[in-house]
Amino acid sequence: MAGQPFKNYTLHKEIGKGGMASVFLATDTDSGRDVAIKFLLPAIASNRAFVDQFVEEFRANQYLKHANIVETIEGGEHDGRWYIVMELLTGGSLKELLREGKRPPLDLAVHVVINTIKGLQHSHHCGIVHQDMKPANLMVQADGSIKIADFGISKIAGPAQWTETGKIKGTPAYMSPEQAAGKEPNYKWDLFSTGVVFYELIAGFNPFGAKDPQAALKKIVGENPPPLVRSIPTVPFKLETIIAKLLEKEPDRRYQNADSVLGDLQVLTRDLQLAYSQDIFREWMEDPDTMGRRLAAHRSRFLLESGKALLAKGRDFADVGVWQVYRAALTDRTNQEAAALLQSAAQQHGFLLQKTTSMDITALEKKLAEKPDDIGLLLQAARLYRTERNPLQTYFYARMALSLAPLDQGNIAAVEKVLGKNKLQHL
Repeated sequence: MAGQPFKNYTLHKEIGKGGMASVFLATDTDSGRDVAIKFLLPAIASNRAFVDQFVEEFRANQYLKHANIVETIEGGEHDGRWYIVMELLTGGSLKELLREGKRPPLDLAVHVVINTIKGLQHSHHCGIVHQDMKPANLMVQADGSIKIADFGISKIAGPAQWTETGKIKGTPAYMSPEQAAGKEPNYKWDLFSTGVVFYELIAGFNPFGAKDPQAALKKIVGENPPPLVRSIPTVPFKLETIIAKLLEKEPDRRYQNADSVLGDLQVLTRDLQLAYSQDIFREWMEDPDTMGRRLAAHRSRFLLESGKALLAKGRDFADVGVWQVYRAALTDRTNQEAAALLQSAAQQHGFLLQKTTSMDITALEKKLAEKPDDIGLLLQAARLYRTERNPLQTYFYARMALSLAPLDQGNIAAVEKVLGKNKLQHL
């Protein structure tokens, strides 16, 4: 088809092909605009189910006009070919970026998710559930913008779609529990799936990844994700609670809409002074190492200033102040000011920075090696280390306990009882 006219377009070359369709680079001869045209493969065009799905994709997309959603220009049937004309994308997918080993720093991970949620907010307001949110369907543009693609199995209403082989449509490792059960599509499906993407961006792996789809679905239904703090010791607790609420297995306890998620992400951005923008993301893609160091230095400075402010409050907040300074030093190991302050503050307040080897702690940590997810043991360890005046180990074990049940008010109260009032907000 390359070089041939199609309606008011000139086809240039095939730029993609999947199981259902091929995609061609083309130029609109009226406007001169380059576009992408998706054609349903002739081999399956006789199958009414595939045609209906293709038409459903066009019908869903034509209502969606938003900066964070791939634009659909037109579609239909012409000269016996089913087609959809879309804006031409200038980058690749988030999946491709991650496969190249380019995992965005924390600030930019929030940039990706905020823009994804903005796109979902629009699609949900239009009454459309995407049903297949995953890194492969998040397009990262050369200018740093994020666009949701492939509303091919989206639904406006009706029961969940199943394939002819009896497998529900979507990607198992990113499905919500209720989607896996074949229930009626709901906006909260997309929020759960976005939570999986968010977790993967922060931790570097899919929490429900498995060797086969059935094993992934079993994890989604019956297992909680590994605590994020195990992968990223400096992860902010406020961010962890947002991801945990997105990944609630019970829909009624999950975020109820994209508006609520966006609101919490904006508060997180303000409270943590996150540094992200479309331009910063573009610069990071061009030079990940340099921008990564700049962002690490920014995050470290924020934590250091927070630690200084807490230390200035006096003895009652000295422990959490030292913890913040430690996080600053851990975030940017070139931050010599943080490293020096950590030592001087510990000396001033009589804190130990090295693990102690008392018999009680040694016995307890042996138990924890066998039961790392035992919240009671973790809190006991935090109490013991607090008695030893070791803030780093105290807060390490307290954070582990929080991470195992970040939304459980009883657990939060128990941790607060160990650390003292008004400390959790600084974690």
